[in-house]
Amino acid sequence: MRVLGVSVPNGTGTFPDGAGFIAMWQDATGTVDGRLAALARELHSYDDVDFNKLADKGIHGLLDAAEAKALDAALAGYQKAAGPQTADGLRAAVSVYQSLLDASPLVEALDDNPFGIDVEIYATLSDALRRIDGALPKHS
Repeated sequence: MRVLGVSVPNGTGTFPDGAGFIAMWQDATGTVDGRLAALARELHSYDDVDFNKLADKGIHGLLDAAEAKALDAALAGYQKAAGPQTADGLRAAVSVYQSLLDASPLVEALDDNPFGIDVEIYATLSDALRRIDGALPKHS
């Protein structure tokens, strides 16, 4: 069965296609980056040093770059050699990134920005992470 381009395990212990996970994550981060660009334009319009710094960060500047790189590496590792170990590594990286989103006051502030710009960082990225984690087969 395929869900949004990702092969979902059917209970037989098969591993879904890693390229689908990468595409899903790139779609989510691209969507957020596009929305952040709209917010950045608004922030730059105030010509404020702090607003400009925030506006120039983009999605990868919002969260710990090391954690973002770890998720990207886990996605690439899984795509290269899908199996129990890479699935566990990907699941762990997804969990860490989700924890970062959960704890980020900046993500919350940007999602609730007073400019009326709908960025939905948390919802968009959390949904992609949930779908990736949910599609990975569970094993013992």
